[in-house]
Amino acid sequence: MKTTLPLLGLILAFFTQGCFLSETKTASAQSSDNGWKNFYGISWRGTPADNIRYAKQMGYDYIAINSNVSTSNYRGNPNAAGLKFYIIDPHWYSSVLSGHSRTIDTTRSYTAAEKAWYEQHMVWKSYEPFPNNLATGWFFGNPSIISIMWDFQQQAVIDEVVEKAITLFRSYEDTNLPFTFAGLADDVAYLPAFFLLG
Repeated sequence: MKTTLPLLGLILAFFTQGCFLSETKTASAQSSDNGWKNFYGISWRGTPADNIRYAKQMGYDYIAINSNVSTSNYRGNPNAAGLKFYIIDPHWYSSVLSGHSRTIDTTRSYTAAEKAWYEQHMVWKSYEPFPNNLATGWFFGNPSIISIMWDFQQQAVIDEVVEKAITLFRSYEDTNLPFTFAGLADDVAYLPAFFLLG
């Protein structure tokens, strides 16, 4: 019995090492193009021109777009030639939100049209009067400012967000350079924080 357990442990260790090594070979064979790892994502600091210049100097192929600046900072910029871009959190861009804010100020009054838009597009947590009926996400330090969440259980909401996001991606693209869309990313992909229903 004493020799059986260490022997089984040795066999198990040998077997698992074989699995790990074969997994590594398979993964590297399948993803020989690791260009997506060459990503410069500091978009909230500096100017787009500085970020593009730095990314090119350092040999990056992919950059993140700063959501707070105009598309003209990227589109038609000769320094962006050959780069591909990621859009971070496209569902929170003003154009995707139809000009509405991603936060609700509970001390402010909203028009009937604004209330209707939020109630049609955002997650409800109760039947209380607006805005207490909306589910909240991130809190920004001010108890009267709450983040709201898209109601992605509605196909109409999904379709609208996807269509507007695609329009957003195309607004940054410049195929003449080329400066093209590579994908999208979540800034903080932490699901529990997105659904604080309290």
